[in-house]
Amino acid sequence: MKRLRFVAGLALAALCLYSTTTTPPIEKGEHLADITYQVNVYSFADSDGDGWGDLKGVTQHLDYFEDLGVSALWLSPVQAAGSYHGYDVSDYSMINPKLGTEADFKDLIDKAKAKGIDIYMDYVLNHSGDQNAWFKQACADPGSPYHDYYVFSSDPSSDMRNGKVDNFGGATSTRMGTWYPASGGNLGYHGLLHFKLDVSNASQPKLTVTEATGSAQSGNTDTSVKWFIYENNAIRMYKTGNNLYEITLNIDNNWGVLVKDDPTQWGDHKWGAKAGDQAIVFGTPKTLVKGDAANDITFGGTSTQYFASFDRSMPDFNYGPADKAAESGAFKDLAASADKWINLGVAGLRLDAVIWIYTWPS
Repeated sequence: MKRLRFVAGLALAALCLYSTTTTPPIEKGEHLADITYQVNVYSFADSDGDGWGDLKGVTQHLDYFEDLGVSALWLSPVQAAGSYHGYDVSDYSMINPKLGTEADFKDLIDKAKAKGIDIYMDYVLNHSGDQNAWFKQACADPGSPYHDYYVFSSDPSSDMRNGKVDNFGGATSTRMGTWYPASGGNLGYHGLLHFKLDVSNASQPKLTVTEATGSAQSGNTDTSVKWFIYENNAIRMYKTGNNLYEITLNIDNNWGVLVKDDPTQWGDHKWGAKAGDQAIVFGTPKTLVKGDAANDITFGGTSTQYFASFDRSMPDFNYGPADKAAESGAFKDLAASADKWINLGVAGLRLDAVIWIYTWPS
């Protein structure tokens, strides 16, 4: 009987990838647990002196693991990736050149097996890296088959509310993660802007934005003022009249701004635009809403956005409706890559972040 041995994490049934491990009958007195050692390959052992841990370094220390009584090694991601940690995979079928070659990996698997040590791969299923060729093609061409591999929307709040985003299963809040503009997005601004906030109606403050000349202001140091413009951090505004607050800032981002009434707290301290009405018209006041209803205040219209649970460099995969996940292109390609490594001799896969693939209503 085949079984999947989970080193860590939980998996959805439709997304299980199976190992070649055979379940033996349980004998009287037999240990029901073994020792699995997690290895961050990039920092464990450097075999060639380049300052970067590698697969050969792990192979050179198999006697050490054997002496510890280890029965399996769980390797941090070893596939091609853009970062040191490897969770932003750029090619699921290729070993990260910084860690060695596929031949090095095969050598590790074979020599570990000779010592009774299984090799497990950390396998990233919730997202890829933004340097993955699939994602690049998805952003460049909405007609590409890879566009369906990721979570895209031109109006996230509306699409989520109307059940058009498969990953959220009817949930109207993502609970974790952020929408980011795809390549060519124009949601942000690069230049000097003046912000004027009118809080005469405390439940419906109005923000007016105009293009400005001159110099940007630094944040106000008067802690009695509770209103902030949030770009990449919270910048305190200046009180200029009864219920009026203003500041001129150099905006340089691709997502827009928010208003906050606390520098560090979020939730009901976040103020933004209504869903479907996010773009600022310079000189025209925009009525703000707060909390979960608040969306980024954007500039220059709307643009296609993609969703990332962890970081903008790690766009989430779209497996389609949960009951049809195994039919999706993304799943099929990831499963084909998994088959390659299993056929090479990998004993199993630790499925990373799978609990974030679908978000359900609370």
